[in-house]
Amino acid sequence: MEANTSSPLPTLPNSGTLTGTVNPASPSSVNLYRITKVLERLATHFHPGSRSESFEFFTLCLSLSRGIDYALANGETPPKANELPMLMKQVIFTA
Repeated sequence: MEANTSSPLPTLPNSGTLTGTVNPASPSSVNLYRITKVLERLATHFHPGSRSESFEFFTLCLSLSRGIDYALANGETPPKANELPMLMKQVIFTA
């Protein structure tokens, strides 16, 4: 396997320096936001009396797993990580 000897990509100026606003939408921040929203939506499937669609449940679980994989691959701790064990127990016993 060859080592990567290419030079790093040049950094682009932050769009905030051009427009006077800051753009916090890095891929990592978008992913962490996505994890938070997926966790919130997935949690609604476990409320008593809620109607749960199996396709939405499946896509939420898949999206959550991809988001967690991305965060861990980049050395980040997913938000609400302390809620994941309880949610995973609910997913396993519901599925």
